[in-house]
Amino acid sequence: ASGSMDDLKYALDIRRLALDRRMWRGSVRKGIWLISDRYANADDNGEALFRYLCEHPVDGVDVYFVIDKDSEDFVRLSEIGNVVAQDSMEHHMLHMLADCIISSQADEYIWDPFWRKGMSREIFKDFYCRQHFVFLQHGVIKDDLSRWLNRFNKNISGFVVSAEAEEKSILGCNYYYDSNKVWLTGLPRYDHLYHNEQKEILIMPTWRKWLMKGYNAAASDKDAVHVREDIAETEFGQFYGALLTNKKLLDACDTYGYKLSFMPHTSMRECLDYLNIDEHVTKCSFERKYRDAFAEANLILTDYSSTAMDFAYLKKPVIYAHFDAERFFSGEHNYDKGYFDYAKDGFGEIATTVEEAVNLIIEYMKSDCKMKPEYERRVSAFFAFHDKNNCQRVVEKILKLESNKFD
Repeated sequence: ASGSMDDLKYALDIRRLALDRRMWRGSVRKGIWLISDRYANADDNGEALFRYLCEHPVDGVDVYFVIDKDSEDFVRLSEIGNVVAQDSMEHHMLHMLADCIISSQADEYIWDPFWRKGMSREIFKDFYCRQHFVFLQHGVIKDDLSRWLNRFNKNISGFVVSAEAEEKSILGCNYYYDSNKVWLTGLPRYDHLYHNEQKEILIMPTWRKWLMKGYNAAASDKDAVHVREDIAETEFGQFYGALLTNKKLLDACDTYGYKLSFMPHTSMRECLDYLNIDEHVTKCSFERKYRDAFAEANLILTDYSSTAMDFAYLKKPVIYAHFDAERFFSGEHNYDKGYFDYAKDGFGEIATTVEEAVNLIIEYMKSDCKMKPEYERRVSAFFAFHDKNNCQRVVEKILKLESNKFD
């Protein structure tokens, strides 16, 4: 699409305002860093880094967090620093003036807010060429995501990683980044992980592209979170529906005093309305923060989600549900198999059926959900850092990046 004349006029107005602002501030212009997580939700590496920068401001840099104005996180984060409404005129102007776009996400709207506007996006090419995009990630990469995150598709200036094996895989696969652009710093949100176990079993599946309704065809990025109405009949729906109504599991939870909770991927939270879920299972809403969920749960059952990495980092047991592994890694989703072998490198057992998953969960409940020594050793060997200095390392890398930039 070529974009409407209104879009074109608006883009020209933004360009004029941005140029005026740049000239007005002149040689004393402060740097601008725009930080974000998802369109309408924070609670990820972006928020963690934003909080750090609000507590440890960088001289000569103005920091803003970008999020949908209707999000509850907008109000919450406004209490600690500068927050700007996603896709507002202020956001668009700041984006054009920004030195660094810093996000846990790498979708088009993050680094090109005019990506749907046809010719309008061409107006800002000279602005984009002077910016850096720092990708904080929203998890540890264990699969091959080079089809999506390669340099020719995203042109990332700083690619944050947490493990030497992860770093090696990005440098060795078809991402095409130099070593100076892959930063072994650890994820910012790991600085804020903590323990507050509440005898909870957390079921946390990731999303699948084929389960989304109108994926890549949404009117806006804000609305690209709708699942198929028939999701309960799919292989995904049948597995988790059977697990979340399993009498043996529910009875064991009563016996050993555990609560069973279901917290699907943020983009699939709608499935809570469609799947078959026992009334005794807690359905986690958007209000629940991942950091709190990881702290309060004693065990996590996931499938291919990188949230297992956060949980394992806390030395708590993980179970992988791989009932659809062949399809997941077939190329139909965004993932291809990478360096991480779940059997050899994983932080817990693999279940391929509901029965196996139930038996493993009960086994762990009987032993107070203690991570087994073999998996503890794997966790200790995998992560490069086990301190609380990830945010500091990321900021140091950004400052070095900025000091070497052209103007």
